[in-house]
Amino acid sequence: RDVLTMRSGLGFFQQAISQLQMFQSTDWAQYCLNVKAVRKPGLFFEYFNGNPHLLSAAITESTGKPADEIARDEIFRPVSISDYAWPRDPQGISWGWGDLRLSSEAMARLGLLLLHHGRWDGKEVISQKWIDDLTTPHVKGTGNKRFPNYGYQVWLNDSVIAFNGRGGQRIWVVPKLDLVFVTTAGASRAKQSVVDDLLTRFVLPAAHDAELAENPDATARIRQLTEQALQPPTPQPTPDLSDLARSMDGIRFDMTPNPYANSIRISFPSRDEARLEIELPKIHRSPNLDLRVGLDGVPRFTPARNGELAALTGKWAGNTFEIDFDELANINHWKMKLAFESAESFKLDMTEGTELPPVRAKGTARKEK
Repeated sequence: RDVLTMRSGLGFFQQAISQLQMFQSTDWAQYCLNVKAVRKPGLFFEYFNGNPHLLSAAITESTGKPADEIARDEIFRPVSISDYAWPRDPQGISWGWGDLRLSSEAMARLGLLLLHHGRWDGKEVISQKWIDDLTTPHVKGTGNKRFPNYGYQVWLNDSVIAFNGRGGQRIWVVPKLDLVFVTTAGASRAKQSVVDDLLTRFVLPAAHDAELAENPDATARIRQLTEQALQPPTPQPTPDLSDLARSMDGIRFDMTPNPYANSIRISFPSRDEARLEIELPKIHRSPNLDLRVGLDGVPRFTPARNGELAALTGKWAGNTFEIDFDELANINHWKMKLAFESAESFKLDMTEGTELPPVRAKGTARKEK
């Protein structure tokens, strides 16, 4: 129960332990267990991503199945959710803290399941008692002004039951209004409040009205912005490759330890396109990446980790090759900078839009035998 309510006493995920170090360990659940307890369990609320991963590990230990298979059989299938992805750690344990990929419709179905007290099409999927326990404010005083209470892995206030995920992923259930509201986003921590303000200041007050007044100007503006968003970017002129680019073309660089790349190779098969090959560490449980990179400002779409689609563009800024790597089927949006000291080495700097821990490593040209 203390783990369910974020009162395990274990250290804060981004400080007392390093997420990157956990990714590089061979046993993530054991890494979380090895974290030094900073408080006595049951007394103090502190959000720690290790807690839900330990819950996921406990599910696997007690059932012999990963949490994603349990969810598939007991929840997803009964509510007709079939299109999803949920990564596992090196031990085959589903990532407890997040990265479950669901469509907006699937998220809404889960919200409706909770709104309907665990029932779907008249059949019980989750017991009413568990729904009651889940949404009981076991913690009062989270330090979060918008959601001062916490249940079992869910944020609460007087009117909203909220599943809040990284980057602005939201499932808000408002029983008094018979309302489920879902958002997907990839915002930084600073900008995630915009998503919540949208719901709090506009959606919830509007839901009280029996009928919204027509607003043709706003409707036309939304249509205009939607049409603009659907237009592909115009290809831009690409400069000739520099001497540096030619000299490192096709060379494989071995990377210093980091959770995302054992080695990297960049080649330039054409004037307007590059090829980025990344040898992934085993923790990703995914084939190595072979990605197309648009050099003309037009993203190239390529299957990335676990076959999920990504869009990439790249450009040279002096001796630095900059890559915009958007994992379209996932929330992650990376900015990669490869600052070449020479054709034999570069410094890699990776930052992510929702503020995952940055990655810094060094690449050294492999000496081919």
